[in-house]
Amino acid sequence: MNVVVGSLNIDLVVRIPKIPRPAETLLGGDFNTCSGGKGANQAVAASRLGGQVTMIGCVGNDSFGRELKVNLSQERVDTIYILVIPNVSTGVALIQVDGLAQNSIAVASGANYRLTGDYVENAMRAINNIGVKVMSLEIPLETIYMAAQIALNRVVKVILNPSTVQSSENDLLQMVDYLIPNEYEIATMTGIQIQNLKDINRAAQQLISREVKNLIVILSNKGSVLFVAKTNENVIIPARKV
Repeated sequence: MNVVVGSLNIDLVVRIPKIPRPAETLLGGDFNTCSGGKGANQAVAASRLGGQVTMIGCVGNDSFGRELKVNLSQERVDTIYILVIPNVSTGVALIQVDGLAQNSIAVASGANYRLTGDYVENAMRAINNIGVKVMSLEIPLETIYMAAQIALNRVVKVILNPSTVQSSENDLLQMVDYLIPNEYEIATMTGIQIQNLKDINRAAQQLISREVKNLIVILSNKGSVLFVAKTNENVIIPARKV
């Protein structure tokens, strides 16, 4: 069983020629509303790869929350532990995508920030045969800590996507089996400005020195790089055009 502890958002996406500057107004093109949230996206991806997936998270008691639960169920993700919070909005992400497919995102977290460590602990006690737990940082940091500790106690593999990056405390990193930052996030976590692959290697070595076991750095359309601390090897994985 794969468990995802994370966010559920409705994405409001507008395509525009370029990302506007402060005080600039641009006329956009296509507009789409779609299911998202880093946690929900991870759950759907794992399910489509053939995994048995349970999602732990929170939505509001509104049409967006109902839509998210229905869509996850259609993707064969178990939604029994998605808590519906009254009088709080479901998370919403406002996304701008430019002509080069670069984006900027503003998130109103809403119900996502009502997910508590106690709720995660109770849900995990009720789930049998957990093999992997996947998390991102769009939920309260204290919930992430507790969820990671629970996984460590149960010998469950932990995958952490540190977005939106909030902390790089060593005690959290040491509980993670696979850390998956992008270029911006690894720069924020290490203080190293990323301009090329050499900088990525320097930043990766800093994190490995802080007892990160396995590190996968996402390099946008350039693919990703896997660093394995135990064997001191790295593997470049090209991106597939989709």
